[in-house]
Amino acid sequence: MLRKQAGEEDSVVLIDMTSPEAGNGCSYGSTAQASEAGKQQVAPSRVGSSANPPIDFVLVWEEDLRSRENPTQDKTDTHEIWRETFLENLRVAGLKIDQRDVQDEAAAVHYILLSAPWAVLCYYAEDLRLKLPLQELPNQASNWSATLLEWLGIPNILLENVPDTPPEYYSCQFKASKLQWFLGSDNQDTFFTSTKRHQILFEILAKTPYGHQKKGLFGIDQLLAEGVFSAAFPLHD
Repeated sequence: MLRKQAGEEDSVVLIDMTSPEAGNGCSYGSTAQASEAGKQQVAPSRVGSSANPPIDFVLVWEEDLRSRENPTQDKTDTHEIWRETFLENLRVAGLKIDQRDVQDEAAAVHYILLSAPWAVLCYYAEDLRLKLPLQELPNQASNWSATLLEWLGIPNILLENVPDTPPEYYSCQFKASKLQWFLGSDNQDTFFTSTKRHQILFEILAKTPYGHQKKGLFGIDQLLAEGVFSAAFPLHD
């Protein structure tokens, strides 16, 4: 079940993605490293469909199999409880979760692949008041000052011909009830860009609790700081 956040608290929260280095010297701060670490077992892909949405975000944690019984076992158990609670609350928020594991004799690396279905994207896009394109702006190449100088017969020394300039759009806050008015609404697979999908995932991860919220036990940022997860990063094309 999707839960509506208070309107005044709606804001885009960006997460500090700097992750601590694992004990073996590896860092999971990029998708390239994650893919290299588990090419056979993980093989994450951005390709998806309405029924099987693409992978939007990856969470990673590493488990030392040689030190399961040690004085820090209580801390390890606490981390496991926090992690399972966090992942369960992500499921409640509507995210699809897939886990892949890479293991040898000494350690295991666990990858959590997160996907946001269409309904979740629409809900949070409206909740976050994301602006999406309605219509491409006409006459984007025109400039009133350039037109005036041309009419006066004065050379425009600042005029530059820039090839392949990106288009500009009229945009407004997204409303699911007005979906048909937005550009690309006929294709659910491409309607939300990777940037918008990541923005929505950032917000969900930043506000999802893993314990008592009044004690500040919420958000992926805290879990990274506590070492519950080794890394968290969006998966790009």
